[in-house]
Amino acid sequence: MHPFKSSGLTLSGFPPHTFRPFSRFISLLLLFVAFLFVGFSGQAAAAPFAYVTLGGSGKIVILDVATNTVVREITSNVASSSAVLSPSGRQLYLGSNAAHTVSVVDIASGTVTSTFRPMAADGFPVALAVHPNGSRLYVSNQNGELLSVIDLSSNLPIAQIPLIRPSGIAVSPTGNFAYVAQQRRDISPSTPRTVAVIDLQQNRMVSELIINASNTESILFSPNGSRAYFIEGTHVVVVDTANHSILARWQLGGAEFGFSTMTSMAVSADGLRLYVVADSSKRVHTVDTTTGNIVASFQYTNEPTSIVVDSAQQAAILLGNRTGLSTSVSLANGSVVKSFSIGEGPKASALTMASFVPAQQSIDNGGSSGGGGGCGYISGSGGPPDPMLPALAALALLTIALRRRARQR
Repeated sequence: MHPFKSSGLTLSGFPPHTFRPFSRFISLLLLFVAFLFVGFSGQAAAAPFAYVTLGGSGKIVILDVATNTVVREITSNVASSSAVLSPSGRQLYLGSNAAHTVSVVDIASGTVTSTFRPMAADGFPVALAVHPNGSRLYVSNQNGELLSVIDLSSNLPIAQIPLIRPSGIAVSPTGNFAYVAQQRRDISPSTPRTVAVIDLQQNRMVSELIINASNTESILFSPNGSRAYFIEGTHVVVVDTANHSILARWQLGGAEFGFSTMTSMAVSADGLRLYVVADSSKRVHTVDTTTGNIVASFQYTNEPTSIVVDSAQQAAILLGNRTGLSTSVSLANGSVVKSFSIGEGPKASALTMASFVPAQQSIDNGGSSGGGGGCGYISGSGGPPDPMLPALAALALLTIALRRRARQR
């Protein structure tokens, strides 16, 4: 005799004929909730967001790129000089030159969960990059002339790679190597500025490219990782990543544009277009990556310094560090969609250290920035699906299975 049928009662304490409709109701309810969560999770993952760090203010502003509105502000109390988002989209890493530290911000709760020193006490974390699998953080320590490799499971350094005043860094989408700009002071024909090629399996420099990369936002990978782009003053340098050789130097800031220098880049999802900001001429150039020709150039009232492109490749947000105003523009015709302010107070210098960090959908989606190195393509936000979803679905299926087994008996 079944232990739960001896008195005509189930474990719930109700007669079987009342338990079955009740269990059917519970199982259907659980399935409905699971599908509801899936629906909302899918919507969240599709929404493009941009994360903007406001430097000295310690604030992180989250922008909804679709609506050009600020949807959230996080106060980290970290005077950040560099920032990068984890591949999962759940953590934001902030480097502070003032404190010589790196802080980890949990996006969901908006709190700083840990702070650590990636290098010696006098080190400046001027640039950050994360490995595509999320296991390592790379920190350019310009003052200490080291590239620090941090194990993110413990937040402890596992390697220190000697370099010459390292600054901008970008990790390849494959995670096999990284490019690091070296800002040596004693520039001469015999000692030019170079970009170091770092083998991330062995954690050592294997070669150098003679490129005077201009700033920490000056390195960008194509979506498939076959090319890398470097800002070199008025030029963009194109590198073949298969053999780390220079393919071309495109002059984009010629006489017709007042010899303006480039400051930031973003690439289209198909890799066919490169969007380059020339701040002093207040322009954004659209470059054909197959020819290196400028196919469109638009000038704006505000002086843009950074750019981020939405996942639909229809619009871009231009961050104006010096004016405190940001602008959403159409990539099709260059028209201004909306202008808005994300700074606070009368001082535009509050935005001096601002930087866009692309929100990424999952570990498998490395994004065009290769885990660091400035602005790039937004692939979506919201992180992985809610961990409760598998549990809800499993519980619903278990309830249905138990009900069917009870019916057979």
